[in-house]
Amino acid sequence: MHRSGQSGRRRIRRPVLRRAAIAVTLVLVACFALFGSSGLPSSSSTEPVVGLPTPQSRRRSGTEEPGVRERAVSSGGSVEKGSDAVARGEGEGAAAVDDKDSRFERQLEDLFRKHRAQSSGVVFSKESLASVRSSGRSFSCGGTRTVKLNSARGIARDHPTLEAILPPADPLSSLNLSCAVVGNSGALLETQFGESIDRADAVIRFNAAVTEGYEQFVGARTTYRILNRPEPQLRYEGYSHKNETTLTMLRDNGDVRAWIREVRDLDRGPSSPYFFDFEFLCLAWRLVHKKGVRPSSGLVGIVLALHLCRRGEVDVYGFNSANYFSPSSRPHYYDWERPAKGRERVHPFDTERRFYRALQRSGYVRLH
Repeated sequence: MHRSGQSGRRRIRRPVLRRAAIAVTLVLVACFALFGSSGLPSSSSTEPVVGLPTPQSRRRSGTEEPGVRERAVSSGGSVEKGSDAVARGEGEGAAAVDDKDSRFERQLEDLFRKHRAQSSGVVFSKESLASVRSSGRSFSCGGTRTVKLNSARGIARDHPTLEAILPPADPLSSLNLSCAVVGNSGALLETQFGESIDRADAVIRFNAAVTEGYEQFVGARTTYRILNRPEPQLRYEGYSHKNETTLTMLRDNGDVRAWIREVRDLDRGPSSPYFFDFEFLCLAWRLVHKKGVRPSSGLVGIVLALHLCRRGEVDVYGFNSANYFSPSSRPHYYDWERPAKGRERVHPFDTERRFYRALQRSGYVRLH
């Protein structure tokens, strides 16, 4: 009788144990599904993310030892080498990371190749106007808040004086530079990046960013300034006098009209004001799978650097968007102006951050 009782208890325990094992397995699967794919927007997406004009990998260009691929695991610069992971018995995981990054690089190449095939560059020029006008092609993201205009034909019809002040061709073809992309985060005041920034061939800044009085933190030079919208003529003149090339984002007829009015009487020279090719803005938005209302100016600046600069020689500073929305920290290094409520939903900041980290893992940029 005693033995029979024990057997009954065993029969009772086995189903309980089996149910517990199943529950644990389901929890592990759910955790993997939730956390296992964080990183860039999915590499397995059928839509290419973005592509670059200099697709050669660091291994092919000789800047990396064969079999040793550095992985930056955070924007703080902590680095792990793939061969070290293999040595610790993590070879299968390292191979999966390699495969994901290879797909990412192919997507980068593919989208830029398609962008060039459309005769689209960085700057909207007479050449790009003629190309789009003759083909009758609409802008790929036309009619959205990224680009509200639908086609170049409409621009030429509504703004007959525009063509005369456009450059003949895109003046910013791939220039093979080293670049510093300098955001406006208040966290820059906790750094001393000034000298490193000024050593770059080209320095990209945004909107009202100033350098005077902040040189030790952000450097003194500016090569390209990206503007969210047209500015008054006096400001364009000031940028031009400092040899800064301005690149303005225009989205609708009102923007085009304002830009023409403010720049038509300026001298045309090496630091002339330009505006972005509309397809370039579409490209930046597609890069984050058209998340958010439109891409941030910071994302557009990094895509510009990928176009102009050598792979692996794009240094990114001051892109800490958490400061921008925190009530207790300084949003900009040069002022305390905070964004309007709801602004955090306009730009896909989380998706953009994942993209930047993926670029760093693949050796395109260095995040500081």
